[in-house]
Amino acid sequence: MNHDNTSQLKIGSILTYVNLTINCIIPLFYTPIMLRILGQSEYGLYGLSSSVVSYLSLLTFGMGTAINRYTIKAKIENDHEKLENTVGLFLILYLFFSSLALIAGIFLSWKAGFFFGKGLDIREIDKLKILIIIMTISTVLALISTVFATMVLVYEKYIFRRLLDCAGTLISPIINLIILFAGKGSVGLAMASLLTQFVYLLIFISYNLKKLNIRPRFNRLPTYMLKDIWGYSAYMFISAIVDMLYWATDKVLLGALAGTTAVAVYNIGGSFNGMLRELSAAISSVFGTRVTTMVLSERSMDDISELL
Repeated sequence: MNHDNTSQLKIGSILTYVNLTINCIIPLFYTPIMLRILGQSEYGLYGLSSSVVSYLSLLTFGMGTAINRYTIKAKIENDHEKLENTVGLFLILYLFFSSLALIAGIFLSWKAGFFFGKGLDIREIDKLKILIIIMTISTVLALISTVFATMVLVYEKYIFRRLLDCAGTLISPIINLIILFAGKGSVGLAMASLLTQFVYLLIFISYNLKKLNIRPRFNRLPTYMLKDIWGYSAYMFISAIVDMLYWATDKVLLGALAGTTAVAVYNIGGSFNGMLRELSAAISSVFGTRVTTMVLSERSMDDISELL
């Protein structure tokens, strides 16, 4: 482990907790203001649409961790062309997943009245349809950026990634408050999130091209890897389904049966639970790439134990 990589791990870990600290403090001040301006009904509507759209992430079929594993494998082999072709293969897959997500999001928006007609009134359903469409497009951009964002972690550029996270954590509430005081409501918040995802996509693409020298190739796609990738991703997909059912179904059921006010109250309580869950994932998000690299390089268990 060279000095630069050690620094990336140490500073990356520190910045992860700095970001988590900011992420825990800001909602304590920002959420009451947001709730007061939007009102419980519209705040609950925003949270409900976010939960509905979150199901679209299942359409990646657990492929997220596979990108990390198979690009690391190509990087270990010191075959840059193979690495770029592997990135190209995953980019094609994620463009396909994004297309499915877009179609599914349009369908959910179209059928919003069918799913939530009992808990919401006509005005709320109309706004929910708009929010679902905007958040679906935002999700599509996030899915595409996943491929490029993962390469930043594969090359262990944690300082850049965590600084970007910290900047997003600080800037997003400021932009949201400006939008809220301008009277743009939940639709304005959704549009701000969409713009943020677009900016993230441009940043990650630019970093891949200019700093990592990674350009997706499509001339020799390693399609022979697909069977192995699907076999590996299947277990991640099952885990993602269980995770989604456990963490997202509650708000969807509340919205369908009890209305947006119930979702608002529940969403505020759930945000504190989310903070604690993020704390547990902080270290694994930084060291996951290093452990995967060591396993694929067939390093001894003593080396892995020393890292832990």
